[in-house]
Amino acid sequence: VGHAFSASAISAINKRLDASLKAFCARKLKEPFPYLILDARYERVREDGIIASQAVLIAIGVDWEGRRQVLAVELANRESRSSWKEFLEALKARGLHGVEFVVSDDHPGLKKAIAEVLAGVFWQRCYVHFLRNALDYVPR
Repeated sequence: VGHAFSASAISAINKRLDASLKAFCARKLKEPFPYLILDARYERVREDGIIASQAVLIAIGVDWEGRRQVLAVELANRESRSSWKEFLEALKARGLHGVEFVVSDDHPGLKKAIAEVLAGVFWQRCYVHFLRNALDYVPR
């Protein structure tokens, strides 16, 4: 059951996937996305033979019909104001426009980056993150 792949086959597949992801994340954003969902998760990544935890920044745009679209996925050393600011500026450079409302966790660096790059948009703390954080204070 299953298939065995050589290390070179896996490497070749990864190179093709990397190129596809790079093209996907560089595409122009032509339509407006009034709603933007921002989040990060941490994944263990091997770079130059070293395995370390890195932030994966994610932006999901929601159009006027309620359709969601992954706009960007990017590795960052950490989830800081500067990494979020660069991420959001890159989205704007690709054509992100029409944002009226942003949903994210309560990360201070992210909130500052949103205020700097997407000035004037409404922001709401993600309900799921809020509940998870609240449950940390509830006795078990």
